[in-house]
Amino acid sequence: MELIDLYAAEVGRHLPEKMRADIEKETRSMIEDTLEDESQAQGKPIDEAMVVAVLKRLGPPEKMAASYLPPRYLIGPELFPTFIHTLRVVLPIIMVLVVLGLGLSLGFSVRAPSEIGHAFGLAVSELFTSAFYAVGIITIVFAVIQWAAPQAKIGTRETGKDWDPLKLKVQPDPEVIKPGGMILDIVLNLAALVLFNAFPQWIGFGVYVNGKWAFTSILAPAFFQYLPWIDLLWVLTAAMKIFVVSQGRWQAATRWASIALELFNIGLAERMLTGPSLIAIDPAVLSGLAPMLDSLTNAGVRLALGITVVVMVVEVAKNLYKLLIKGHLMRVVGE
Repeated sequence: MELIDLYAAEVGRHLPEKMRADIEKETRSMIEDTLEDESQAQGKPIDEAMVVAVLKRLGPPEKMAASYLPPRYLIGPELFPTFIHTLRVVLPIIMVLVVLGLGLSLGFSVRAPSEIGHAFGLAVSELFTSAFYAVGIITIVFAVIQWAAPQAKIGTRETGKDWDPLKLKVQPDPEVIKPGGMILDIVLNLAALVLFNAFPQWIGFGVYVNGKWAFTSILAPAFFQYLPWIDLLWVLTAAMKIFVVSQGRWQAATRWASIALELFNIGLAERMLTGPSLIAIDPAVLSGLAPMLDSLTNAGVRLALGITVVVMVVEVAKNLYKLLIKGHLMRVVGE
């Protein structure tokens, strides 16, 4: 039955890989034998309620897995799920900080295409170094907790009768989308399309000069050379996301389409990043403030473009992982 397979697989997930397959098989066999005895004792066929009762007596998979492991651990099975959860929280934070640092570097330091690769290399090196130190520190902390309080059960699931085996059936599909966020992206894409094409003069800011307010547009002529390509990117992105929403899930074709659009975005951002200034402020409106504001605004645009490049590279890597690596692993598990 499905619950038996899910339980055995969950037990195996908490064990070393070399012993996982044998223990899963042994656990499954033990549960099936127990169910046969229960069925004969109660005089009725095996059903889901009987399986749930047996699994409740066995306890959570973590407890079953712990019974197969030796008594000494660096990090024991009770603490191990919390250890993994902590890594999953800390490592993405480190990645975000490195991405922001790379965005700042691309926005303020890079002036030639050849320097972009060097900046990415430094960021990858910094990411691995920071992640190595973080994993080491977290491991030491949990090892100390294991040594000082070997029975600690920080953040583990409830045990005994409070544990519900039916929760094993809840397996979220990572490809199913949450339409709210994607619909918001579509709306923002189309709003930007209308704003930059129909009302580019509205893109600017007002200043108080000589006793009155004046508004100045900030887009330089160089920006409009890129606008047709930006429009194409926005239209294709909105169309792709509308199709994904209509399907209710990501598919291989839409993942590849997303990767292609992200690569296009990276290339366009790189050209804009290393090209002429995209911002121009009218000195007649801003008088003596113009040089300072022009410099600050251009720096802000370069920062935004730098972060865009980094985010798109991360998105490409994530989609390639889901298409090529994760999909292959799921097929292997299915076989």
